[in-house]
Order: sequence, then structure tokens, then C-alpha cells
Amino acid sequence: MTFEQRREAALRLLDEAGVEPWSSRPRLWRLLWRLGAKIPPPLFMSAWARALFSALTFAIIWGTLMWILIWRAQKISPLAALASAVFVGFFVGGMSAALAARKRRKLSLPQWGQLR
Repeated sequence: MTFEQRREAALRLLDEAGVEPWSSRPRLWRLLWRLGAKIPPPLFMSAWARALFSALTFAIIWGTLMWILIWRAQKISPLAALASAVFVGFFVGGMSAALAARKRRKLSLPQWGQLR
């Protein structure tokens, strides 16, 4: 089974379970899929992959915005800003992974590798 076939099977399961499109096909995922990235839908990612992906994307976006809008004017050191962004990013990533795992259990979704 190709990645695209597995992704479509996963998306069909999510649609049948009543998962909203903004949750099953977030904009970032659709963009990455168009660019050729082979990442599963959010609810089918492993907990570690989901935590790391969410942590990195949140830390980069939030840290950049905080630097531009607040930290630079407050003369926060770049190292302290980076440490803050990474810390908050990993907290958000962990929470994102936990919520996704809870929702996956609630919907009785199979693992990504078990899709046929």
C-alpha cells in the first residue's frame, strides 16, 4: 500500500468517525502534503512524532513572534529567548500528543501501520 493510499484510508476513517476537516486535515498538513511530505494525518502520528512535530513548529512560530513583538524590545538575550521557546514548545508538544492519543483511543482508530 502506498503512502497516498494509506493516507486516503486514514482520512476516510476520520470522516466516518465524524472528525472535522480542520482537525483531520489541518492547513499545515495539507501544505506539507502538497510539497511532497509523507507525514500521516495528525491523529495517526505516533505520540513521539506528534509531540516532536508540534513542539518544533510551535517553538519556531511562537518564539519568532515573541522575539519580534516583545523580547527584542525588552532586551531579552537570544539564548534566553531560545530556551523559553524550546521549553514552551515541548510543553505544547506534549499536551498536543496527549490530546491526540486520547482522541484516537476515544474514536478507536487503528495505528498508522495497521491501515489497509
